[in-house]
Amino acid sequence: MGIYDQFNRTEMLRSWTQIVEDFEDYEPGRQPAILENSFESFFLVMSFFEGIGVLVSRNLIDVHLVADLISGPTIRLWEVVEGYLKWIREDLKRPQIWEWTEYLYYEITKIPSRRFGT
Repeated sequence: MGIYDQFNRTEMLRSWTQIVEDFEDYEPGRQPAILENSFESFFLVMSFFEGIGVLVSRNLIDVHLVADLISGPTIRLWEVVEGYLKWIREDLKRPQIWEWTEYLYYEITKIPSRRFGT
């Protein structure tokens, strides 16, 4: 429940919402506003999901439990930041940037009940 509690803190929810709003209309090559104005918010949220991804990858927490608690925010986050992160990975030649957040997204979307439209 610590994961759920951590995600539901005011600062985290505000930061997650800000990321989703800022990245919804992302255009390749453009710096999203949150990275210019509030990198700390971006880093807070991405680090949270990155850590959860590592725990899932090492089988220290069950992906189904994570999915039950925060699948919606995980899926939404990755879907809005994916284009930017893939661009920045290529630009910096660092494919590992936020790799565990991506891993978490794909592990959650393997669960049939978490796929869009099911």
